[in-house]
Amino acid sequence: MVLSRRQFTQKLGIITLAGIGSSVGLMHWISSDFERVHFMAKDLRQNQYLIIYEEQTKGFSKFLTPVVRPHSVIFSPLAKSKMVILPRFHKYAEMINIESRETKSIRSYKNYYFYGHGRFSRDGKYLFTAETSKSMTGFIIIRDAVSYRVIDKFPSYGFVPHDFHFIEQGRTLIIANNGIIAEKGISYDFESSLTYVDVQSYRLLEKEMIDDYPGLNIQHLSAEE
Repeated sequence: MVLSRRQFTQKLGIITLAGIGSSVGLMHWISSDFERVHFMAKDLRQNQYLIIYEEQTKGFSKFLTPVVRPHSVIFSPLAKSKMVILPRFHKYAEMINIESRETKSIRSYKNYYFYGHGRFSRDGKYLFTAETSKSMTGFIIIRDAVSYRVIDKFPSYGFVPHDFHFIEQGRTLIIANNGIIAEKGISYDFESSLTYVDVQSYRLLEKEMIDDYPGLNIQHLSAEE
């Protein structure tokens, strides 16, 4: 079932009226069968919540989350109840199991920053996250999907990586290297690029620049495996 604009607006209204607060913002909305709608919301005290609306029961549940500047939610292919909330330019992400209500804080690699997006491997064993160093050089960090311990990393072959996707049955990673960052007290404008990286060897396969389009940068992608 695809939600219409009216149905979607009604769901926002339901959550607002439920006492979550008047400042409600959609962060991410994803489900293979549209049974659930996921929101990020703040109450009047600026407490931040993950809100889950269940289409079947017409009910909702909420989880208080400490994640600063949450940008996306990703789901484990092994368990729909297990998700990771990733921030934009911050050092802490969070895993939430919406059934057991277990939570776990995930710290960025060394002094890097999470930059908004991540993916689980197809088999669900590994968590890949886009992270950027203090020099804004980009990396993809690989963690064990149970302990969240860092087990490897490889360059994104660009600056400030943001969104990325597995393609070609998971053999290749296509990465949007944003190249531009404008955060509190920090402003950089590097080259923006689209890179293709072999997942097994971490070798750069191809790099597309957008030098011919000044002022434009790549942030998000839509790709099929």
